[in-house]
Amino acid sequence: MRTDAVAIFNASLKAVDPISAVKKHVSLEGDMLRVGDRGYNLSTYAHIYVVGCGKAVASMSYALEGILQNRIDGGLINVKYGHTKDLQFITINEAGHPIPDAAGALADGFTIQRAERLGMHPLEYLWNNDSYHFFEKLDDLIKTGPTNTNVMDVRLVLVR
Repeated sequence: MRTDAVAIFNASLKAVDPISAVKKHVSLEGDMLRVGDRGYNLSTYAHIYVVGCGKAVASMSYALEGILQNRIDGGLINVKYGHTKDLQFITINEAGHPIPDAAGALADGFTIQRAERLGMHPLEYLWNNDSYHFFEKLDDLIKTGPTNTNVMDVRLVLVR
């Protein structure tokens, strides 16, 4: 009975393992990418990017890199602190979870100008290691909130 219980436990862990799940549902034969029951002819796409967020997304991205290898042009994933993998083509951003922090924020070439127009002094925030309140005042924090699901944590973006 104990042997059966251990076997059931191990099978259930394998069933929810992100790497195993991706390998089970994603395959590549030549230029044909299969995701579940859908097929994509990669020769008709100019770029492949991977984007995602969540605790499992680093492992899922790791599996995708193993399948697609250098066909991936790049990507960005947000993961909970400490939930990383050694990825070659996809950039990892560690951030707070389930409460987002300022590691999850938007910034572009106009961020400093916008802050200064609001009377903010960006260097003061930098000196004080206070990026959270800096981006909060700009309304640029990424706060998705918990979804209570792990559905669609990672996405492939195919660009023609």
